[in-house]
Amino acid sequence: MVLLLGVGCSDTTNKVKKSSGSLEEKIKEHYTNDAIDTLQTTKFYVPVYSEIYSSSENMKIPLTITLSVRNTSTTEKNYIRTVAYYNTHGKEIKHYLEKPIVLNPLETMDFVVEEKDKEGGTGANFLIEGNFKNTVPVIQAVMIGTLNQQGISYLTEGIEVK
Repeated sequence: MVLLLGVGCSDTTNKVKKSSGSLEEKIKEHYTNDAIDTLQTTKFYVPVYSEIYSSSENMKIPLTITLSVRNTSTTEKNYIRTVAYYNTHGKEIKHYLEKPIVLNPLETMDFVVEEKDKEGGTGANFLIEGNFKNTVPVIQAVMIGTLNQQGISYLTEGIEVK
């Protein structure tokens, strides 16, 4: 009986869930050849932080960024044309899409900037362009990091820009 209890009580507190496929593969699976050139394009700006100041301007904490673009429609496909990541100085660092992707109803697509990538700086941002048929997408960025044994997290929202 003691042996069964020992086997049944495994420590799961330090386990990290690993995804079955990379986000890059997921993006490629969503590439589309649908004719979307005639659809109206909407742009969103999302402020993010790849690092933040702590204690002084000489100490920065690196953060992992997860950008999440959510199709809020229950019936319509939406399309993302571009996802571009910029640094504090407005210089484009990375362009995530080779061609447009489709988001099915209620589907979400994530884009990640790893913690070790500090190139964005404290004023980094994303610009997302897409076709969101009669819906307003939810576009958020979650940033997380640790300092000693403290967890740090931020959430920002995308805003529509002209």
